[in-house]
Amino acid sequence: MKEVNCPKEKRILLLTQEIGHYDSDGNLEGRESTAKIERSLMEKGCDVRQVKIADCKVSNGQLLENGFIIRSEAYGAVMKRSWDGGYNANHGTEMQRFLESKGLYADNPSAAQDITHDRFKMQSVFEEVGVKTPKTFAIRGEQDANKAIEELGAIYSEKNIDEKYPAFVLKGKQGTHGNGIEFFKTDEKDALKEQLTQASDTNPLVLQEFIPTTLIQGVKEDASKNASHQRIVITRNSKDGEYEYTGGVRFQRNGSWISNASAKEGVPSKEILPEPSKEVMRQISKAASAIGLNQAGVDILDGKDGQGYFSEFNDSMGVTGELLESQGVLDKYTDSFISRSSEHQRSIMEEQSFTRMAS
Repeated sequence: MKEVNCPKEKRILLLTQEIGHYDSDGNLEGRESTAKIERSLMEKGCDVRQVKIADCKVSNGQLLENGFIIRSEAYGAVMKRSWDGGYNANHGTEMQRFLESKGLYADNPSAAQDITHDRFKMQSVFEEVGVKTPKTFAIRGEQDANKAIEELGAIYSEKNIDEKYPAFVLKGKQGTHGNGIEFFKTDEKDALKEQLTQASDTNPLVLQEFIPTTLIQGVKEDASKNASHQRIVITRNSKDGEYEYTGGVRFQRNGSWISNASAKEGVPSKEILPEPSKEVMRQISKAASAIGLNQAGVDILDGKDGQGYFSEFNDSMGVTGELLESQGVLDKYTDSFISRSSEHQRSIMEEQSFTRMAS
């Protein structure tokens, strides 16, 4: 690392689920999205050290990679990139929490990640700030299950929803790319109740209202399953600054009830989103600020009822791929991170200067 030539705010530890680099000839080694993020940061004058999350642990007040000490004091910032929603997300947050305690600036604080990794906590924030979200229940036992099924069934009937749509969405406490999410129609309550017998205080489940959504124009509708959702990427360039719309894509998979999840089956379609209205950005900003996020991918459902429903916030959202990169999302993401890292280092220097003067 060229510490002498690089200001501390640009010395970055990149905690990643999978390593990725471009060599001097531009050939890709490893994961493309990681390599693109590293290249974007380096083009902006940053020194970047990639560290595989699964190879790290904290021991005796030190961060170790495969048993070797990483000198945290040599770095000014940490960026965590994980997408499995499970071990790497949680373990990476723990590694980042340690680095935050050593003074490194983080793209999104570990406290905010704790919320985005827990559907109950995230839904509670949505309800507290007053944004529209699918009706959601925490299931820990039979009493919770019966109440949720009854209320969600009533909502389904009151909205007079087409019977081709499910009434219930069953999720785990923490998401992993839509894996393990199941959908049940009103005539499948017995099967749903059987699944809910697995719920307990130590293994809570989420039961949620299904939201029928509008579809991408011109894409042939599947006869049995069809839904979509928006992914809106936001950033802010200072800790108290306004959130800006960075880019966005609508996702649809014909043959999949994707709207309340991100299930992998079905034929994928994507389109670039128009810029959100000021009111939508106001709601996004309100929720992001309450969670404590500086940049995020926001999943919003365009209900057939004309309402927009907040589904979730992702603290390690996608910023690469043809459609997002064509909107400049990757560069805006790294610019925003560097800007806030610089702000963080300035505040440290000002505090140190004030302390010296006071003494």
